[in-house]
Parts: sequence; structure tokens; C-alpha cells
Amino acid sequence: MNDKNSVQEINREKICPFLIRLFYKENEINLLEEMNSGRFPTIRELHIYTWMDASLRELTMLIRDSVDFAKRKDAILNFSFIFPDSKGKYQRKEIGNIHMYKKGQDDNKTLQQLRFTIGDYIDICIKTSNNNQNNN
Repeated sequence: MNDKNSVQEINREKICPFLIRLFYKENEINLLEEMNSGRFPTIRELHIYTWMDASLRELTMLIRDSVDFAKRKDAILNFSFIFPDSKGKYQRKEIGNIHMYKKGQDDNKTLQQLRFTIGDYIDICIKTSNNNQNNN
């Protein structure tokens, strides 16, 4: 029986990781209209090699290593899958929120549990407080 919440154990030493293209933006989502017209936000793109048992918290830690504003203690990462529908148009499915420095209910959700399909994209809106604050 396949339980929706069960995670198949993956031996990361024997199973090859796959590549995910992640697109991020501060305080906004990336627009599907742009992606559907072929304009992907490659200037705000990360390539991460991972496995289906990777959690949203694990992905968050990898993003933090590459995106400066994601390191802020008030950062909340809103994750969405971006995938083509039956007509080839990209759709968005929100999958979880991770607070950079606080544990939450979505931390341990894995790509496998969320039914990620290899070849789809992940979009992340990194919410932070007002960027125009002076840090004096």
C-alpha cells in the first residue's frame, strides 16, 4: 500500500541525484506569463542537485548558501512547483512555507511526498521585511 505521507528511503551513496532549476525573487513571485512566453528569470536561478527524499528545509539551507537576502533572520521562503499542464502552459502549485530560523510544519515535507516530477521547476518567493531599512 502506498501511503501519501510515507517516504521511500533513498541511498544517496548509490542513487544519482537529479538537477532542479529553482527560480527565486524577493517579496514577489515569478510570473507564469513570463515563463509561458519563454522568458525564464535566469538571473535569479539556482541549479541544485538533490534526491526525491530532500525536504523543504534541506532545500532552504542550500538556497541560503547562495542568496544573500535569504540569510536574513526574518526571511520566509514560499515554495511552489512550476509545471506544464496538458496544453503545455505552466501552472503553479504552492507546496509550503519555511521560516529561515524557526521550525515549522512544512520543514520535513519531501519532494517525494509533495509529488515533485523530475523536470518541473521550483519557484520561491523569499519574503523579507522592508528592504529599504537602514542597518545603522
